[in-house]
Amino acid sequence: MGVGYRWFGRPLLRFQDSEKAHGRSIVMLRAMSGNPLTRNLLKLMYKPRASLPIELFGHTYVHPFGLAAGMDKNAKALRGWEATGLSFVEIGGVTMLEQGGNPKPRMFRAPQAQALVNRMGFNNDGSEKIRDSLTQHIAKHGRPTIPIWVNLGKSKITPLEDAPNDYATTFQRLWVHGDV
Repeated sequence: MGVGYRWFGRPLLRFQDSEKAHGRSIVMLRAMSGNPLTRNLLKLMYKPRASLPIELFGHTYVHPFGLAAGMDKNAKALRGWEATGLSFVEIGGVTMLEQGGNPKPRMFRAPQAQALVNRMGFNNDGSEKIRDSLTQHIAKHGRPTIPIWVNLGKSKITPLEDAPNDYATTFQRLWVHGDV
């Protein structure tokens, strides 16, 4: 991680409720990436030091490091992730229907294991809102220069026998925005 995160970000975030820190990180990254000066600062701070090209799913990646699903479920900070030098961003898990996830507390630290326990339960804005948000983002800023992966999940209230339709609907709504 960059010096800015090690010296400032991590110390500030670790004293907050972990779920609130997660949400604030997304808000802060989105705000920083909306300003050309701070977006360029991010690019300088997180410029990849080495090239480790990898071929995967028909794409050539500069290196094998990307953002896994769960961090930016609703694709709110795409330009920020791009500025940090990642090779790809995986949004989601996205479900067909909007859902709030599991009851709180659902994310907490386990310091003795140096771990973060995540029992969020696929909280997300739903495939329709996320599709509309991505459409607006691309119309305003263009497509990101890094591939966007989309992680699909089954809506909590969907019975198992209806799961194929649930996944198919989410896929149909988001396929145009995903690269993988």
